[in-house]
Amino acid sequence: MKKQNNKSEENTPSLKDIVASDLTSNREDGEQFAEACRQSQREQSLSPADRPPEEVFQEQERKEQQQAEEQEQEEQTEGKKLVTLQPILRALPEESPQEFAKRAMEG
Repeated sequence: MKKQNNKSEENTPSLKDIVASDLTSNREDGEQFAEACRQSQREQSLSPADRPPEEVFQEQERKEQQQAEEQEQEEQTEGKKLVTLQPILRALPEESPQEFAKRAMEG
């Protein structure tokens, strides 16, 4: 029985092994992230003339797509604001600008 128990313990990684594995994994992730950052930095530092035309075209398309999405989102937000204000404006009593000014001066 003890031999089986020892075998299962041998198959179970020790805390030291787990920590070492996690540290190795974290270091590898960090190195990959650092390389991606360096690559991005290199790409940004190159002028469009130095980069492949396809890459420049893709970047331009990405920027245009992002601008279109931002504009569409802005337009939707504006529409929502107008829709939200309409019931409030309808509920307000109609008064002339003079009446409004008089009421504003009084209160």
